[in-house]
Amino acid sequence: MTRVVTSCGLLLAALSLAAFAQKDKEQPKAKVYKTPQEVFDASVQAEAKNDFKTMVAVLAPAAQKEMAAQFAAEFAAERADLKAKKDKESAEMAKFFEPLFSVLDKHGLTEKGTPKEVKKTRDAKEQAAARRRPWA
Repeated sequence: MTRVVTSCGLLLAALSLAAFAQKDKEQPKAKVYKTPQEVFDASVQAEAKNDFKTMVAVLAPAAQKEMAAQFAAEFAAERADLKAKKDKESAEMAKFFEPLFSVLDKHGLTEKGTPKEVKKTRDAKEQAAARRRPWA
């Protein structure tokens, strides 16, 4: 459950940062780390403090987009799985994730607009193929 909540937080932070970056092109530059070790240390400290903004901010812009796409695909598939199940636990989980699903909807990843081909998978090749596939 902790991993799920952390994943939710990271997804929301990534989407928030991406939306904020699109609105304000004149924003101050992100902190630049001199070494990979500094990036790692900042990430570890941010995780210990549950500072999701910093956890996302230490990533390169391309990595932020990649992570946002991955989480979006996973939670779009999770929503479909939860809706398909009719048990009480699935209904409770769907209610718990409703704020996250609202963010997906806001960014055009609605329940009806998500292709059935988007499935949860741990296979890296399948994940990469799903992110590259044009859904429009």
